Amino acid sequence: MSHELDFSNGKPAMAYIGFEPWHGFGREMTAEADTETWKKEAGMDWEAKSAPVEFATENKLELFPDRQVLYRSDNGTPLSIVSNKFKVVQPGMMIDFFGNLIEKHGFTMETAGCLFGGRMFWALAKTGNDFDLAGNDTIAPYAMIVSSVDGEMSTAVHLTTIRVVCWNTLSMAIGKTGKNAIVTVPHNKIFHPGEAQIKAGLVEDTWGTFVENANILTGIKIDRDTALDIIVKNMKSEWKDANGDEMKNAEIEEASYAIRRIMSLYTNESIGNNLLSSKGTAWGLVNAVTQYCDHDAGRVNTDRSRTFVRAYLGDRAKLKIKVANSLLELAK
Repeated sequence: MSHELDFSNGKPAMAYIGFEPWHGFGREMTAEADTETWKKEAGMDWEAKSAPVEFATENKLELFPDRQVLYRSDNGTPLSIVSNKFKVVQPGMMIDFFGNLIEKHGFTMETAGCLFGGRMFWALAKTGNDFDLAGNDTIAPYAMIVSSVDGEMSTAVHLTTIRVVCWNTLSMAIGKTGKNAIVTVPHNKIFHPGEAQIKAGLVEDTWGTFVENANILTGIKIDRDTALDIIVKNMKSEWKDANGDEMKNAEIEEASYAIRRIMSLYTNESIGNNLLSSKGTAWGLVNAVTQYCDHDAGRVNTDRSRTFVRAYLGDRAKLKIKVANSLLELAK
């Protein structure tokens, strides 16, 4: 399926509370559901098992030294071939990571599931402590944990925010002190959930810094030319025409659908654009970028799972951070 949600066992490996996920599939949960129920309904109640890698020559079966194949315990589907040094993080760990945080710190599970046949899996939980910018622009803090069994992605804890009015996402990793908002552990090391929770500052220190930076962004007024200049500089290092000549901002905007769309969102079309926090402000530009990355980009190929990965974890997540940090520089 084009959205790449895991249907290995004939049903979507996805569970959620509240808003229906981007792909329209999944099991709706109740607030009372325990972690084991979440694992089952999110299709994460299996383990990645390992076996030696064998291959057939003309005469016999040979072993591939120092390599192992990872496969699903529930249906035997192969997932990847990795080094013997690869430290597996199991899909159920995504749910278990939040167990003590739910019990002791008031976190609530929101979504969890598997993508790409079970090679990638994640869980997202709301941490509480919502905050209103300029009185009526509610920002909610979340924590996401994600991992994979194909070596493509380290296990990572991301602290992110969701703007309630439009469901835009923005990592808390903005500003000079935002680096703790992303904690990554490569698969050649053992992942220790407790250590990751501490390093990520779940959640007071990192959240407080993000709120401070968001308030700064709401207080920065910018005109259209400044907004366009910020986007152009962060979208690409250099822009040249067919003759190799450097392009002007107006030419770049004309040539790039992404920039035209972001500027249109910033000027008048983004959700929440009329709020005091957003109209003509740096915060409004950040949310124009996030709305484009989260909801507009990737619609051509309809692969919403890859859009989700890029917007939360990949190049589009990094773009959102770069734009926010560039705008924070204007306050100095």
